[in-house]
Amino acid sequence: MEHIFLASQDHLPIEYAIRRAELLALGVPTEFVKAVLSTRLATDLRDSEFWRTVWMFLIANAGDLEVAQIGPLIDYIQAVRQDRTQDGVIEFSLRQPAFCMKGRTVQSMLRLMREWHRSLGAGSASLSWIQSPFEPLQFEEQSREGSEMPRRWQMVELTNSAQLRIEGAAQHHCVASYVNLCHRGISSIWSLRFWEGEKVHRVLTVEVDPKRRAVIQARGRANRGASGKPLRLLQDWAVRERLRMAI
Repeated sequence: MEHIFLASQDHLPIEYAIRRAELLALGVPTEFVKAVLSTRLATDLRDSEFWRTVWMFLIANAGDLEVAQIGPLIDYIQAVRQDRTQDGVIEFSLRQPAFCMKGRTVQSMLRLMREWHRSLGAGSASLSWIQSPFEPLQFEEQSREGSEMPRRWQMVELTNSAQLRIEGAAQHHCVASYVNLCHRGISSIWSLRFWEGEKVHRVLTVEVDPKRRAVIQARGRANRGASGKPLRLLQDWAVRERLRMAI
């Protein structure tokens, strides 16, 4: 771990480099490492003894798990162990601070994860929160040959629980579970999308830590990582808003 950490690229945040070194040295498959590093756990190093048991679970069951399942699985485990009901919001009533991985199977974990995912927002109060100090992005692409109209790109902040549910349903991920974090000002969630005529295409869901002024997650449809033009636009927006890219 020390060797991998010391050989890390200079631009990586120190927490990210530590997590990456831990996962690679343990033998977590490379694609799984990338998936873990697209979650909050890329820079949140708390409760390390418990999360080490999760990494060993991933290693032991690598042949039965898909890369796209890693992010949602981590979101579920975080929700079960850490989330609390606040301000009348009931996310999922099975919070278990003592939840452990001993005796868990891939099938049982995926079943619990899917049940949790279906429950997101069910019975919750409608919440909204104030906008963060960061400015939205507006960008119009040049018309491509054979295209009737140019793409209009937007980076917009999601400021209520209904918007989070719609984003999560459209992108097939668990951003709806972040309602409490947004309401408490811990997270700011943004949606990168483009318009073709009247049709909107959601591309990336981005989490910003306002206090650290850092982009800490960027997930595409079904928890895919950011790449290509969407990633470049995100990086340009982060530079403009003086945000550190912690991914």
